[in-house]
Amino acid sequence: MAINRFTPSVKLYGVFEEIVESSSDCTFIIHQSGKILYANNQAKILLGYTEDVELDGLEIWDLYPVSESHFMQNVAFRCARQMNQWKGDGILFTRKGNTIYVRQSLQYHKRSHDSVYFSLRIHDITEKKYKEDKREYYLNTLYKLSQAHPVYSGDFEETVALITKTAVETLGLDKASLWMYQEGKDIFQQTFAYDAKTGASEGAECISCKEHPQFKQTFEEQRIWVFHKINEDIRIAQYAKDYFNKYNIHSLIVVQFRAEGKFKGGLCCSFVDRYHTWTPREQDFISSLTDLLALCLEAQERKKAEQRTKQILKEHQLLNEQLLQREKELQHHLQEAVALKEKLAVNQEHYLSIAEVLPDLLFVIDSQGKFLEAYASEEISYYQKEQDFLGKKIDDIFPKPLSKKLNNTVQLASQSDEIQTVEYALRKPHSGELEWYEARVKKLKKSKYGENCLVATTRNVTEHKLKNLHLKKITQDLVSKNKDLEQFAYITSHDLRAPLANIQGLVNLIDADELNPDNQQLFSLLNTATENLDSVIKDINLILELKNDVKEVREWVSLNSLIQKVKESLKGQIQSTQASILTDFESIDEFFTIKSYVRSILYNLINNAIKYRQPDVPPVITIRTKKLTHNIFCLYISDNGLGIDLELHQKKLFGLYKRFHTHVGGKGLGLYLVKSQVDAIHGKISVESSLNQGTIFKICIPLSTEKKSIHEELTGTKC
Repeated sequence: MAINRFTPSVKLYGVFEEIVESSSDCTFIIHQSGKILYANNQAKILLGYTEDVELDGLEIWDLYPVSESHFMQNVAFRCARQMNQWKGDGILFTRKGNTIYVRQSLQYHKRSHDSVYFSLRIHDITEKKYKEDKREYYLNTLYKLSQAHPVYSGDFEETVALITKTAVETLGLDKASLWMYQEGKDIFQQTFAYDAKTGASEGAECISCKEHPQFKQTFEEQRIWVFHKINEDIRIAQYAKDYFNKYNIHSLIVVQFRAEGKFKGGLCCSFVDRYHTWTPREQDFISSLTDLLALCLEAQERKKAEQRTKQILKEHQLLNEQLLQREKELQHHLQEAVALKEKLAVNQEHYLSIAEVLPDLLFVIDSQGKFLEAYASEEISYYQKEQDFLGKKIDDIFPKPLSKKLNNTVQLASQSDEIQTVEYALRKPHSGELEWYEARVKKLKKSKYGENCLVATTRNVTEHKLKNLHLKKITQDLVSKNKDLEQFAYITSHDLRAPLANIQGLVNLIDADELNPDNQQLFSLLNTATENLDSVIKDINLILELKNDVKEVREWVSLNSLIQKVKESLKGQIQSTQASILTDFESIDEFFTIKSYVRSILYNLINNAIKYRQPDVPPVITIRTKKLTHNIFCLYISDNGLGIDLELHQKKLFGLYKRFHTHVGGKGLGLYLVKSQVDAIHGKISVESSLNQGTIFKICIPLSTEKKSIHEELTGTKC
């Protein structure tokens, strides 16, 4: 049967049909069995049915909840029996399962002897019902809160505790909690929670809005969020589902609240391990609780604002009292200022007197080289008096080449906070005698002449200069004599090389066995003297070679590679003594230096460690590097050998032909060469040692080759 089409037994006139269709109320024609015969457009819109066939075959009782359905069937039975009309309120379900509140009128109609019909008119009162219920629940909430805490003070923390407890106990919740948004930290913090099982507790959970920016945005966009089944709700992000599943939360309702129009947070009510369909009454009840929270928070903030206002007024009053006190103090300070001015005048005279006794000319100049002030002692001899400088510029007083030099110094000083020093020479006006001066210039941070002023001092350094020149000449003489000595040693060693070779050749031709015993003894002494002389000449050549190779080409050197070569050279000694050589070049392995010197240093120190080992103890030699600064690293070479008595031998440790253990052969040349080669690569060597405790050689080596910076860094480096 098609709905909205009247059967012959229920045919309406056209005008009446038009009136029914245009009505704002819902109208149904119902058979006595409850079957829907007709529904106007407003009824279909309200219930969510868009096509006629969807209502075809339905009974009107199917639109009511079970309890309401039985009630309406009884009402229809009474109307049919009494042949009258019934009016009352009720609840209907829409096609999507939503609940609506209606005011309804059921009218009995008898069309024939066999059939009974009813007309049902429905008016939607859902919104009105919600408003009335909300008002009722709100009043009930206030009543419950007043019963629980009669002396209600409006304290926000106490209100939160009461409201969460009321929500749990009234609605049978598992948990109610308050989440507050902390704007400074950009997080949601659970500040309080009430659990049906465990009771009240301080909140500990928080959610970062930086990690989940959509969380706050979603929270602010809508006042109330209702989730009947969290795991099946497509609106919930997966991270939120994971969070809820962590606490077995199945159903949840969240209502935001604001204070003075600003978003503050939300009240969360939940069921654990069970699903729950939130009814409009429950939603309104929780909303009313949230409204109460907002009112309480606003009241508390107003109370705090009033307290702040009182505090400000109190501070203002105190400030006025302080101002009066300040006025008295200011008057006192003015009196002190007058006394201070007098004292400054005395101090100025004091410092002027000091300036007069100093052996310096003192000037105040501007950045253009103009002299603003000048001070000098009477003992200073100069070709112009101090007052002759005032108002003049450097160009007006000094010769052009010198004035340019002095002006450049002034410009440098005016552009930095450093003291600029310049040395210059002048001839006395009358005698023409040359004198040297040193000027020091520094920018003044404050001056009575304004900005860009400088203070300069000039001192006669002629005596000091002459001493330096004399010292320089002595140094040059020493260098020259040193070169002469080296040349003499070179000539001596080379001139003696050929005669010594001839002597050695003749000695080798003599058959010692053919000599008588006395001559054999003389021959032995001659042979020993020849070998000693040969050794000395070789040592001299080796030292001269080291001195002459200072300018040897530098290159990238690998310590690991050099150690392997030294091991090959000392393979026999290493095997015979069972020596162990341990290396760690993780910090520094390669650097730019003279390769042959570094190899010689390693060779001599490793050879000494093996040679001067402890009896019956295999030598253990450790070689490692450590970076000290961006341009300095330290090479450590340590052993477990006999050690050196530094208290006895410290000063002669690196001397030529110095030996500290005589039980093995040696000439005392190794450490001298090591020290000379370390100096040649601009390094620094030191030793730590004790008898029978081993030795540690520490060699600080620069990574760059700039001598000035290397010297400065090594001077302040503990090696």
